[in-house]
Amino acid sequence: MSNQQQPANIIFESSKHLESGEPEPQLKPNLLTLYSMRFCPFAQRTRLVLQHKQLPHQIVNLNLVRKPDWFLAKTRTPEPPLYPGDARKRAAMRLAVGKMGDSVIPAFYRWAMRRGDEQKAEWESLLAGLTQLQAQLGDSNFFGDCDGANGRPDDLALDRAAAGRRKDAGLPAARGQYRQALKAGTGSSRGKNVLMETAKHLESGEPEPQLKPNLLTLYSMRFCPAHRLVLQHKQLPHQIVNLNLVRKPDWFLAKSASGKVPALLEPDGSVLEDSLVTSRHLEETHRESALYPSNADKRAQMDGVIAQMGEKVIPAFYRLFGVSGDEKKAAFEQLVTELESMQSTLGDSNFSPMADLMIWPWFERLKPSCSLAGFQVPEERLKSLMSWMGRMEQQRAVLETRNTDEA
Repeated sequence: MSNQQQPANIIFESSKHLESGEPEPQLKPNLLTLYSMRFCPFAQRTRLVLQHKQLPHQIVNLNLVRKPDWFLAKTRTPEPPLYPGDARKRAAMRLAVGKMGDSVIPAFYRWAMRRGDEQKAEWESLLAGLTQLQAQLGDSNFFGDCDGANGRPDDLALDRAAAGRRKDAGLPAARGQYRQALKAGTGSSRGKNVLMETAKHLESGEPEPQLKPNLLTLYSMRFCPAHRLVLQHKQLPHQIVNLNLVRKPDWFLAKSASGKVPALLEPDGSVLEDSLVTSRHLEETHRESALYPSNADKRAQMDGVIAQMGEKVIPAFYRLFGVSGDEKKAAFEQLVTELESMQSTLGDSNFSPMADLMIWPWFERLKPSCSLAGFQVPEERLKSLMSWMGRMEQQRAVLETRNTDEA
């Protein structure tokens, strides 16, 4: 530790970073235990929460390169967050955390690793990210009213999964198919709660459609279904405006701060962005057909599944289409390995309702995408996942948002 006085709520902290071969310390029973690394900014997030709440706890610092076997045998437990009481502030909070993970943190490390003119360029990139983050800050803290929080105990660190979602939508790999689909539309039998959907993907120069008042409006793209799944699961009346992602209309860009889809326009005129953010917001503001497990441990497991999908599986999925030859074969094997890892958390049942819907869009595309890349999904290695996919294909929300394999 440094020379500063140890806070009273830290009952014990290991004096060194323990490593492989060293014994597990004797821990005090019935006490929160944080396995950490003293100089890790991600671990500091958890420490900040523990200190904010003044929770008694003990800390075991670990060597990140040579972690002890007794630690690796334990289950990861995500840290509890601080939530604003207002649902819109919670949505904005997730966007701020996502922006930190998507742009500011990578820019910080790129800047630290460069030299000369490259470092100057990275410094400008870092400043641009900080400027965007500052725009959300205003003249106060980001979300300083958290002391009276009544939100659900979800994991803020989950939104690091956004770092793995590098595309606005799961676009078909064949560009000709994409252009054709933009003009014609494709897919499934829409639910009765979809009161209007534009027949084509509107683009720059085309007029804004006449929208029905006092209704949820989803600005979307037909092949980007995660948020649609939530709307269908909850049977919420809504209208959908499909957009061309390459040439977005000016009237949409005037509504959306980032210009990204999905964007959810609420009846009061407020706009929410990002598929995870909008989906969670719908769950918190429309409690019918609840998607969150009631048990806190199961909610933490749900967040872990969604994070694993965003950080591991989705990047591996897209990497398959960015390489060729032997590298493509290696990329496919890496994708299968990540799927096997996810399968190990599934067992013989579903993940959880929200996790099922948030990860499904990429599984809907799995077989046709692998076929397009020249591979077949090894179903024998992924038996549990294949069974889960079969069950998912029978869900009403999936049937009502499903795209054809050709699309």
